[in-house]
Amino acid sequence: MYVVRYYLIRRLLLIFPTLLVVSIVVFLLSKIVPQDPVLSQLRFSATDIWDGREVNSEALYSSTYLEMGLDLPNFYFSVLPDNYPSNLNAISNWQDKKLIKALITQGYNFDQIDPLIHCLSRLRIGEENAELIQTFYNSAIINQLSVISDLELQQVVAELDENKSTYFVPSIRWHGLDNQYHQWLSSTLQGQFGRSFISGKTALSQVSTAMLWTLAITLPAILITYTLGLIVGYVLGRNPKGKKERVLNHFFYLIYSIPMFWLASLLVVYFTTNDHGAWTNIFPSVGIDIYPGSSTTSQIWMNYHRLLLPIICISIVYVAYIARLFRRSILDERQATYVMTAYAKGLSDDEVLRKHIVPNAMLPLITLMVGSFPRALGGSVVIELIFNVPGVGRLLYDSLGLADWNIVFCIVMTISLVTIIAYLLGDFLYALVDPRIRYE
Repeated sequence: MYVVRYYLIRRLLLIFPTLLVVSIVVFLLSKIVPQDPVLSQLRFSATDIWDGREVNSEALYSSTYLEMGLDLPNFYFSVLPDNYPSNLNAISNWQDKKLIKALITQGYNFDQIDPLIHCLSRLRIGEENAELIQTFYNSAIINQLSVISDLELQQVVAELDENKSTYFVPSIRWHGLDNQYHQWLSSTLQGQFGRSFISGKTALSQVSTAMLWTLAITLPAILITYTLGLIVGYVLGRNPKGKKERVLNHFFYLIYSIPMFWLASLLVVYFTTNDHGAWTNIFPSVGIDIYPGSSTTSQIWMNYHRLLLPIICISIVYVAYIARLFRRSILDERQATYVMTAYAKGLSDDEVLRKHIVPNAMLPLITLMVGSFPRALGGSVVIELIFNVPGVGRLLYDSLGLADWNIVFCIVMTISLVTIIAYLLGDFLYALVDPRIRYE
């Protein structure tokens, strides 16, 4: 009992560093996605879309940028060349930031670039040099500024050329707890994943609703899959050389070889209409009926008849896989030496199969089963798209297409947590099924 408790505590403690690594990866992905979060927020707020040529729009962009905390450093520390500023995020104007990055890459020092930005901001207000300055912003070629007759600007440009360098020493910059990742992690641990830029709903509530639809399909499918799969696999493994068992084994091999999207399409085409005969119109057409004012659970219950076909589609494919896997595992265990010992003790074939072979043959299925829970929560993109079910798989597909990243990151973090817990449960199931396994 002490060993089990110690192992449980140790495995639970491993959840936190694993989730920490996942959260860092997700946060880094949020920083490199091809989308401006400020523009997304402005679109969601139904405000005017930012236009760099309008001063009031620039002010609106900057204020939103500061409200979202994007002026803070990205992480607790950064490793940068010594010509970089300590915090480039403090610059809210995206054009200035883009220009600074381009000039720093060319070997200019930020201490000299900052006065240049101020000069250009002053000159950009007038119409005389606006076009020339905009051309420079697009190309970041210092020589293009030589045609602007401004004494202060020319002095700054001369200093830039004098201080240009090729080699820079990397330096570590410490930013403390006041950074974007720390704030993002704190809000994530509180279940605050932000709002959807498309619907305006909180990401967690939208993902939770989609998960209910997904679980309404996947949980019955898992129950059917493992119940029938274990029964059929047991029958196939009990007498592998029997004529009926061999025919059944080849039949399930054929079923498993059918791509799921093709099987789903065939079921929709041939069993939801009477185009191929009145007897084929067994199931209702794809899609979900919406009942305004009803809860998600009530809507799922009222659409149960529309969920039968996707459940059957998932079950058909995975029953064949589970049955063949269990059969193969039973056949492998039959070759083990302990089976010969069991027969030598006088046990019957059924006793050897039930008491010795089957428990050991279950180990590969436990690995598969614990992995099925995260997959069940993540949904099936193919099934949910074909049958038009508003589950997690379809929500993830739509969110990726619409660049609704708050929804995407909420789904990723939720599935990561469920995956860790599921495999922790699998470790204990191993010890429960196989007495040889002990965690010490």
